[in-house]
Amino acid sequence: MRKRRFLLAGLLALAGLSAGLLAAAPARAADGSSSVGCSTGSSCYIELQRMIHFGALFDGHHAFAEAQQLVNANPMPAGEWYYLPVNPADNPTQVQDCLNQPLYFWDVPGQPLPGVQVPPQTLAQMAIAKMLLPGAGRMRLSPASGNSYSNLPTFVRVALRGRYETGPGGLPYLTVTAQLGNQGATVWAEATPLALNTSDSSAALDRSGCGYLGSAMMVRDPAAVARTGANGTADCGVTFRQPGTWQITAQLTWQTCWVPQVVNGPPPADCAANPVPGAALNPVNWARNVTVHEIQSANGPG
Repeated sequence: MRKRRFLLAGLLALAGLSAGLLAAAPARAADGSSSVGCSTGSSCYIELQRMIHFGALFDGHHAFAEAQQLVNANPMPAGEWYYLPVNPADNPTQVQDCLNQPLYFWDVPGQPLPGVQVPPQTLAQMAIAKMLLPGAGRMRLSPASGNSYSNLPTFVRVALRGRYETGPGGLPYLTVTAQLGNQGATVWAEATPLALNTSDSSAALDRSGCGYLGSAMMVRDPAAVARTGANGTADCGVTFRQPGTWQITAQLTWQTCWVPQVVNGPPPADCAANPVPGAALNPVNWARNVTVHEIQSANGPG
């Protein structure tokens, strides 16, 4: 309350000076830092020093004229002043819009402050920054021991660790909405099909049925997986051709999209057509070593 009175007293004092003098005094922080503080339990302030460019090109005369009216009012009306900054990231048109506004705004209790319009695209970018992507869970193999044989398919399936939604076809996705006033945005991050690879350049990669999390047969028909022998194929896996210890790697990447309103449900079918500008989401990676043995013939006595 003391600060509020001090600011009001300063503005009322300026009412006795010329508008040109009011406009000639740019505000500067003493130490150039940003700070947040509260003067009372219900009155707080935030200084965004590094974002704000302070200048004296605003319509200072408006605040000057309003301060003159407050000087002559009896009793003094309740309220407080708000200062209008300019974001240095604004384009020239946006800067000029700010400069055409009053430098200070007198807020009467119960009167809403003048609003700012945050574009839906900006809300989408803020929403994607709040999204918490799942990490890498377990990589499962069949044979499960991590030991396999030449020409015997090794099936691969991975799991995500963390919360996510599942859409059509088992699609892992996440969604976040952002809303400010009458503006809103919904963003999605959806998985792309799993990329499978191995350090053995001679191995055959069976990737036609990998989907988003690897082998579906390991979940739907584990008995069929167990019956798959040498020279068979996996819906998602690796068939090694030579003995050794080799690494299997898998990677799941994310693509984003957004719409300029708040909606529920899975991503739209053409999600990749409208990505969130500037969004670069980290992929999820798995790796596991497999020891491959040579299949030995078992010839009995002739």
